[in-house]
Amino acid sequence: MGIKNRVSFILITFTLCISFLYRYINILQNASYWNDEINVAIYARALLEEGKPVTPNGYSTGLYQLAMYYTTAASFKLFGITEFAGRLPSILAGTLLTIAVYICTKKLFEKNAALIAAFLAGFLQIQLAWSTQLRPYIWLQFFTVLIVYFLYKFLINNKKFIDKNVVTAGMFSVLAILFHAIGIMNIFIIGFCIVYKAIQQKKRKYLLGSFFFLLIIFVTTLLFASFNFQNLIQIVKIFNFDILHYRIYLTHHYLWLLIGAGVGVYAIWKKNKPLAYLFSFSISIIFFLAIFKISSQYVRYSLPAFPIMYILFGNGLVSLISKVKTYIPSKLSTPIASILILGFFFIFPLYKGKIVLVPQKYYSINADMRENPLPNYKSAFEKISTLIKDKDNVIFIDTWNDRAPWYLPGQEYIFINNYNRADIDPVYGEKVIRTTRAFKNEKKRYASGIVLVENWESLAPLDLKHYIEKNLRHEFDQETVLGNEKDPWSISIYSWGIHDAK
Repeated sequence: MGIKNRVSFILITFTLCISFLYRYINILQNASYWNDEINVAIYARALLEEGKPVTPNGYSTGLYQLAMYYTTAASFKLFGITEFAGRLPSILAGTLLTIAVYICTKKLFEKNAALIAAFLAGFLQIQLAWSTQLRPYIWLQFFTVLIVYFLYKFLINNKKFIDKNVVTAGMFSVLAILFHAIGIMNIFIIGFCIVYKAIQQKKRKYLLGSFFFLLIIFVTTLLFASFNFQNLIQIVKIFNFDILHYRIYLTHHYLWLLIGAGVGVYAIWKKNKPLAYLFSFSISIIFFLAIFKISSQYVRYSLPAFPIMYILFGNGLVSLISKVKTYIPSKLSTPIASILILGFFFIFPLYKGKIVLVPQKYYSINADMRENPLPNYKSAFEKISTLIKDKDNVIFIDTWNDRAPWYLPGQEYIFINNYNRADIDPVYGEKVIRTTRAFKNEKKRYASGIVLVENWESLAPLDLKHYIEKNLRHEFDQETVLGNEKDPWSISIYSWGIHDAK
């Protein structure tokens, strides 16, 4: 192994080990789950206790997130049902992603570009945040990188049209869909590649392959819509045209990344058009679907595009360094050019905390856009458990339906939901109320009760929220999780009769 290869090996090993430790140390504190994490944890726990991923009411999500449930259940089985165990697979996926980004970039470009791309995958705040959560998006990033790599090999294979590479990409796409429905984005990318290769090789009959993939998209969407034709029509017809959220997200936080990735595309445009088309389309289709078809208010749906941008960014910076050093008449032209280019592109993300060099107590998923409520539910429910311990005829009332099944399993509770027209929640089977009058009626039925109210826009109608605040005893407020104080969220806990109950 030459000196340069030895240095590269040391650098990538250091990146992998330190970035893994940043993640591992973070999840050791067993920070509270937030709503979406709780949802996955409930189904995973049910797999261990009931043998299938269902709610206590027997409700199943079908194929939706099935792989996520089994992966989490396996970790629960090995390490216990804790927040740490639930998040452990995600940090493993984050490490695998960093390795995949490095290997794919090195094979497509060169090792210096690979080191830059892997560094971003390992230490960007957005990567650290989503790879320390019980959510599937880090897995989707991992699969998308592999899918794009195998699709490139498919595009440059002139001996066979349909080969093992596109089949492998298809298998990874199915696996991605089983982690989360937005993995369907990869089917669109595969369909594009089949059409592109058919046109390039003038094999018109293979254009039919695109219709085959469209059929897969249709059937898969139907499955995830639970065979509800009305829902399917909604998915097909509705477009979101409000791009303000994403515009702020990309221009205020990741313009430097977009510019670097753009330089990377330009650098390969004349040399390798299939690769330039593949990368450009993959990023474009992910953002298009995330913004216009899924939700323009949640940036997490665009996460699968980021590792592809890291690869392009690495290639873009290396190409700029190569170009700039030709204008520096010195034996030190390469290190000088490297310092100039790397300094220019990294000064903003370092200053803004987009790149994390010191491990944090908590990597917030709201560091770019404030989207997801992150109060310390775990601490709040520990206090609630103490309040209702050994008391009879106690009802718990919440403005969300899956917190009680996770933190207070077996406790009778009522769901305040101003938008659900049903009287019984079909998912968990608890009673649903919507009005102050209904709340008063329930209050009469129970000697004591605990009510959780969110201090942001919630599912509870305002008049009912005001009634609770004015007429019930205020027990305590619970702020955000430790380490997330710059992103404040709080809930308030109220009660009646709890201190008189026996």
